[in-house]
Amino acid sequence: GTRRGFRLSAESPEGLRFATRDDRECVMEIAIADLDEQRLTAPALVTRRLSSVNRYRIEHFVYRRGDRSLTAERHGETWSAPDGADLPSAEIYSFLTGLLETPVTGFRESSSPSAGTVAEFRYRLEGGQEGSIEFLPGDLGRASDVPGVVFALGGSAPAVP
Repeated sequence: GTRRGFRLSAESPEGLRFATRDDRECVMEIAIADLDEQRLTAPALVTRRLSSVNRYRIEHFVYRRGDRSLTAERHGETWSAPDGADLPSAEIYSFLTGLLETPVTGFRESSSPSAGTVAEFRYRLEGGQEGSIEFLPGDLGRASDVPGVVFALGGSAPAVP
């Protein structure tokens, strides 16, 4: 929920650029090759994937879509279902990659509650941090680590493997 102002200078005759942040007093020298200043807009700077969560740090998750669900627990390099049955690691990591890297095409601020979910992904990372991702109707989504933002997605919620 924190906002930061970031100011980027024009390129100096020596080829340098400087930047400041509103929460820091220092001036930073930065190197950006071939900066297209016309494309330096908020939508151009936003990440193009739904989450930056590292799939290899997830140790437990529950994914629900419709009347189907998948619960998985990681034990070192292997995954298992709640009943102890082994789950194919390659398939689990492929699923996690597809879900976490769902393309983002835009975003907007929103404090209103969602109008129901299409799918929900709840996870726990190594170290105990928990989070969730909701897929909403109309190819929209929310991530618990970015509160107050609704993302326009370039695809719908993945199927339960």
